[in-house]
Amino acid sequence: MEKRKSISPLKVYSFPEQLHIEPILGLYVIVSPLTANWIVLENEEQLNFFKLLQTNNLETSLKAFKGKQENAHSVVVQIEAKQFEKKDVKPANYGGVMQFHLTNACNMKCPHCYMYAGKKKEKELTTEEIYKVIDQFKESGGEQITFTGGEVCMRTDLLDIIKHTHSSGLNIEVLTNGTLWKEEDIKAVSPYLSRVQISIDGINEEENSKIRGKGNFEKALNTVDTFLSYGVPTDIGITPWFDQTLKNKIQGYAIFGKELIEKYKDKPFGIRFTTSLLDGREIKFSSEEKQEYETITESIYKSCMGEDVLDLAFIDFHTHFLLEDNCEFGNLTIESNGNVYFCPSLSMLPTSLNIRRNSFEEILSFSKEASRISCVDNLIPCRNCELRYICGGGCRIQYFKDFQQEEAFKIVNRPRRKCTAEYKQSIYKQMIRTNEALFQ
Repeated sequence: MEKRKSISPLKVYSFPEQLHIEPILGLYVIVSPLTANWIVLENEEQLNFFKLLQTNNLETSLKAFKGKQENAHSVVVQIEAKQFEKKDVKPANYGGVMQFHLTNACNMKCPHCYMYAGKKKEKELTTEEIYKVIDQFKESGGEQITFTGGEVCMRTDLLDIIKHTHSSGLNIEVLTNGTLWKEEDIKAVSPYLSRVQISIDGINEEENSKIRGKGNFEKALNTVDTFLSYGVPTDIGITPWFDQTLKNKIQGYAIFGKELIEKYKDKPFGIRFTTSLLDGREIKFSSEEKQEYETITESIYKSCMGEDVLDLAFIDFHTHFLLEDNCEFGNLTIESNGNVYFCPSLSMLPTSLNIRRNSFEEILSFSKEASRISCVDNLIPCRNCELRYICGGGCRIQYFKDFQQEEAFKIVNRPRRKCTAEYKQSIYKQMIRTNEALFQ
């Protein structure tokens, strides 16, 4: 949509104090590190005009400029459209969210399950203990709980837990394999849910059964259909089976996804493909294999959703002038036996905290310390990078080995990661690709 705006010739731009100029791919990306904003200039003439605007009003800059007027016009359009003067930005608020593993019991034994789900853990939390945690979380400012497992349907008190959570005023999301739900259960629980995600890891019975066992493909699809019929926003989460044949199935997964999107085009439906592979019960992968899996699944995503699908979240985030200062690390994850973690990747983390041993106030204090330590301002080399609030530093568990080896709140030195020139260039390329999509 075209917009027109009149600008006084006497206007003096008040740019952020810190600016970084990055020559890349024959362009110049001017980054404001402290406001996570940027503009993309196409040539040296545009760069020269921008430099004139740093010390002169618009009229004086135009008179002093020796280049083409369309280059000057392009610079002003970007400054205005990206609100490059804007300084009232704020960190993204990822707080107020908790993931709760209600049980480790499951009717499946998926080989890639990082929870090693199947059998109940010893001394899993009682209904009353779960209520207590929910109430304390709400009183501390909590806003949303995601219930997961194991398989949540293995708890006979699931509906009671969800009703109690809803009555406390919390939003509720549920992660499930979708094979144990009866329609009467879905009807009963639907008024209380803000979202449900159902795991279906193949494009047909044969592929799905490699992970989730025989006879579960149609059951899960029927559960998707029933939740949607009761108006519950429903996603399918897909973790394709990784072997040497996966790269030949990209189009198959894309077609499967497109058919479901078309089928449910008038309903609150979405598809999520897992692009990062964790080690699980029966499978361990090398870093090279994990990179290959990421490349393949990103191709699946693009083939299904369009080439720009991986940019959409990036665009949405920066539309709101937010600083990407953490990866949600520090938020509470409660295991079914009461163990407390600060990231959903439980199997990769140590912990000494348990809601039965530690007060909720103590746990919250550790949560805040974990968030402080994992903030991008505390990370090396991120804290000195011009892209720190645009990139955010990436997954703390994946990139910062300190968080795998020691409890976050016990880390004394600044966590460190290896950041390559290729990785930084990929962020700059994304900034260039999405630049005009962020015009206000």
